[in-house]
Amino acid sequence: MFCLTFVRDVDPVAVLRGLGADVPHVPVLSNAEAEAYREEVASDEWELDRVSAVRVAELGDWSVSIELLSLHGGDVATLEGLSRGTEAVSVSRDPNALSRFSYARDGELVTDFDPLFPTDRFGSDPDRFLDEMAEVGLRPDEESWGSEDEILALVHRVFGVGVDAHTVNDAKLPTGMLWRK
Repeated sequence: MFCLTFVRDVDPVAVLRGLGADVPHVPVLSNAEAEAYREEVASDEWELDRVSAVRVAELGDWSVSIELLSLHGGDVATLEGLSRGTEAVSVSRDPNALSRFSYARDGELVTDFDPLFPTDRFGSDPDRFLDEMAEVGLRPDEESWGSEDEILALVHRVFGVGVDAHTVNDAKLPTGMLWRK
């Protein structure tokens, strides 16, 4: 499970708040440190199952939130909120290995699809990225069995931003806690 949410022209702490993270203070942590911090924050096993860490990197004009145990950024209402006055794109995979690409601009979901079924697109302009989808190997007019690699290639192709394994795993980044209700 993971969720990467890219938000243009919004600083990392504002992204943490927009995701609903608990940020009384903002430690700067690697993935391993964030996991240890999550275990400290949870008072018992039940709470440990309800809390996840989110870290946010600044990549030029973009901030990217990195959730490895939650999908908050992929929630449509959350993504629309993050996109108010700007734009935001989310790439996620849930525990059942189902993936999503979601793009919102100025508080409105523009396009959303599952790469396994790219023919089923939703949003105010579901065909916005048809050419780019085809360029990265997603066949928008047939079931293509696309992968996260192709979705991340689409994000890079359309928005010129990407995230590498070092940033996801090792970089020390502003961190907050997300609590499942």
